[in-house]
Amino acid sequence: MLLKGKADSHLAEVPATARAGFDYNKAMRIIIPITVVLLLFLSPDPGRADTLTCNGKIVTAADTKAEVTIKCGAPSWKEIRELERTIRISPDEKLKEFVTLEDWFYNFGPTRFIYILTFENRNLVRIRTAGYGFLEREADDVNCGGMRIFIGDTKPDVVSKCGEPTYKDYRKVQKRRETGFGEERVSINIEDWTYNFGPDYLLLFLTFENGRVVTIKTGGYGY
Repeated sequence: MLLKGKADSHLAEVPATARAGFDYNKAMRIIIPITVVLLLFLSPDPGRADTLTCNGKIVTAADTKAEVTIKCGAPSWKEIRELERTIRISPDEKLKEFVTLEDWFYNFGPTRFIYILTFENRNLVRIRTAGYGFLEREADDVNCGGMRIFIGDTKPDVVSKCGEPTYKDYRKVQKRRETGFGEERVSINIEDWTYNFGPDYLLLFLTFENGRVVTIKTGGYGY
């Protein structure tokens, strides 16, 4: 009874208008969205990785291609593209810089993620992960039955679902884009993959830009 009396006495000191003016539901409607935004802002890039461990050796940003090869061996795939940066160094002066970017894909099998290492010229600048890896299989043993392909899939994703394509065609185009520092001219590698699964299935045509699916089309029946 003594504790209850103290609590009642404490509440009595709070003005009735203040107690009546507090809307709990309204406060929660404000606090919860703010909390969600903060959590999203503080969450790391889900595909980004700080390091890669190969055979007990740690690969980190700034490693050279030679160092990565010594630690992890040759990659499963490579994607190479060229980037032309135009940097404005004064109102009347621009500087052009040519950069070679390489994406190295490491497939460690179905129990580990595929790692994608991006090099700028000779140094590693980014490490990120894709989906789980896969076992290498003969093209005759796989098809795309039940395995959907999506825009944005990487070449390793597609090979894991469909195997190697029947035909490949390569070409290169250049695109320009404005940046906060000037203009970039990007060299884009384009690949057209054709899958022929036989006379009972439609031909499948996939177009990749810098290693990712950008269009999916089907043709007539295969042969």
